[in-house]
Amino acid sequence: MGSNIPTLTIREKTIGNIDMQLYTGDDTIDLSEVDHLQLEMRDKQGKVYSYSTDDETPYISIVTAASGKVRFSPPSNTFFIAARQPYSGYWIVWTAADKNYAVPENFEFIIYVREEF
Repeated sequence: MGSNIPTLTIREKTIGNIDMQLYTGDDTIDLSEVDHLQLEMRDKQGKVYSYSTDDETPYISIVTAASGKVRFSPPSNTFFIAARQPYSGYWIVWTAADKNYAVPENFEFIIYVREEF
């Protein structure tokens, strides 16, 4: 997630893993020492989805901590629906139980969903 707004286009009802790279400026973020991660996402109708690596069933995970690679695994094949796109979101990096920062800071990533036919 460098300096351009990151976008992704997927097919409706996708349940495959979605990997993202977290950046601060042009540098990847080292997640080796983080307390936990949180994903905040919203569809075009305003419904908010919130996931944490601390959830009982975590739908997000750290793939490669040293290089800031993270993963979202959609909870079902009805999560991404074309009529509710685009989805926008950001990650919250918790460095301690009471300290965090958002990635990206100045915008949200965008996920477009193509209709299934």
